[in-house]
Amino acid sequence: MFLLHLLSYFLLLCTVLVGQVMRRFNLTWSGKQGTSKQSRLVFLFILLIILIHSYYNTDSVFDETNAFNIHSALSVSSTIAALLLSLISIYFIYITRYFIRQRYNIPESNCIGCEDLVCACCCQCCVASQMARHTTDYNVYRAVWISDTGLPDNPNVITGSSATPAVVSE
Repeated sequence: MFLLHLLSYFLLLCTVLVGQVMRRFNLTWSGKQGTSKQSRLVFLFILLIILIHSYYNTDSVFDETNAFNIHSALSVSSTIAALLLSLISIYFIYITRYFIRQRYNIPESNCIGCEDLVCACCCQCCVASQMARHTTDYNVYRAVWISDTGLPDNPNVITGSSATPAVVSE
C-alpha cells in the first residue's frame, strides 16, 4: 500500500514539472503563448490543485495510528481530488506537448491525430520528462527544484531551430 502512496506523489511531481515547462514558454490555459503573468497564474493553479490533492490523500488515506485505511482512501473527497488532478494533468500535458511539437515541427509518428492525447493519458511522467529535456539543455543549465521554470533565474536564451532546445525568457 505504501507503494501506491509513493506513486501518487510521483504523479504530483510530474505535474509540477509540466507546469515548469509551461512557464518556460509562457503558456496559458489554452496552450497558447501569453504573458508571463498569465502563465504564472496557470502554474499557481497547478500548485493549488496539487496541494488540495495532497491534503485529501494524506489526511484521508492514513488514520490516527498512521496505518493505511482503505475505507478512507476510497472516500468521495479523495476520489474526486484524485480524478481532478488526473484530468488536469492530462489536459496540461496534452496542450504542452502539442505546443512543443508544433514549435519544433515534430511530426506525429504513432496514433496520427491523437498521439499527444494518448501519450498524456498513458505515459504522463515519461512525457513530462521528455518535454523538460527537450526544452532546455541540462548540460548548460542546472535544474532548480524550487523554481517556476525548473531553471535558474534569468537563464540565457538558447536560440533554437527545430533540432535545438530553447527557453523563452521573460
